[in-house]
Amino acid sequence: MSHRLFCDIGGHEWECDCVALHALAPDRYPVCICKECGLPLNEGEHSQCRIELLACYECKQQPDRVRENSEATAIAMPLDFEEKAERAFNQLESFGAVCFWCGYGYAEYNRKAEDEHFAYHCADAPEELRDNAKTRLLSADDEQTPQQ
Repeated sequence: MSHRLFCDIGGHEWECDCVALHALAPDRYPVCICKECGLPLNEGEHSQCRIELLACYECKQQPDRVRENSEATAIAMPLDFEEKAERAFNQLESFGAVCFWCGYGYAEYNRKAEDEHFAYHCADAPEELRDNAKTRLLSADDEQTPQQ
């Protein structure tokens, strides 16, 4: 059984056949898991779940391909991204969410907690990410301040 994904490189939908797509631990996670409900994507009903963004096989083979979406932003991955990703992936057994950059595990994840982590506690996060988190926190504070 297959399921639909959205290619974040080519900007199109594609069918995943659930064959050991997860390169970090294919023996441990041989099927795709729905990030919305936590169930395998090749089982059950997922019509109410959000579609996952993941590069399709063809676009992954073309690393120099220019994104069709002109508003897309290139992501610069650190040289040790495989180590960071594996550490974060392994932490997901204990936590609901984990920081890719430093491995911090969120006891309770929400956007504000993530922004606070990046803005003030994650030295490994890129400066732009830390700055954006600070901006969101300041904007949220401004929205909560009563107008006189």
